Amino acid sequence: MRSFAKTLQFGVISVGILALAACASVSRPEGVTAADVPTGASKFATSLKIEVIETFEDVTAKTPAADLEAYQNIAITALNGKLSQEKLEVVAENADAPLKARIDVTVRKWNPLTGGSTVLKATVSNSAGKTLYSAEAAEVLHLIANGFDTKIALKTASERLASGLIDGLKPLRTPAS
Repeated sequence: MRSFAKTLQFGVISVGILALAACASVSRPEGVTAADVPTGASKFATSLKIEVIETFEDVTAKTPAADLEAYQNIAITALNGKLSQEKLEVVAENADAPLKARIDVTVRKWNPLTGGSTVLKATVSNSAGKTLYSAEAAEVLHLIANGFDTKIALKTASERLASGLIDGLKPLRTPAS
C-alpha cells in the first residue's frame, strides 16, 4: 500500500509539473494601466539574447554561429506565428515600435546528468521605457540528445511565450488598439 501511495504521489506531482510547463506565466508591476500602452500598439521591437548551457557550463561562445542563428530564427518564427493570430508582430530591435520586448533564451542541451530544457523570459516595456509586464515559458521535456529535439523544445517554448505576451497585453490594450 505504501508503494502505491508513493507511486500515486509521484504521478500527481508529475502531472502538476507537466501542467505548469504547458503554460506561460505573466507578471505585471503595480500601477501599470492601459494608459501606458499606446493606441494601436501591435509591434514589439525585440532584442533576443541566447545562452547555451551544457551540463553546468555556459558554452554560448563555443556554439557555432549557425546553431545560434538557427535558435534565433526558430524563436522569432514561432513568436511571430502565434502573435500574428492576434494581429501582433515581432520586429527588429532598432525598428520604430510602441512596445519593446527583451527576450532571454536559455537552451540547456540534453545530457544524462541535467536533462534538457529551454526557457524563455520576456520583459515588455513601452517606448518610454516603463516596464509593462514580463512573461516566462519553458519546455523541459526534451530527452533525446540531439539538436532536433532541442529545436522542437525551443519552438514549443517560444509559442508558449507568445501566448504569455498576448495574455499580458490583452488587459492593457484599448479597444482601438
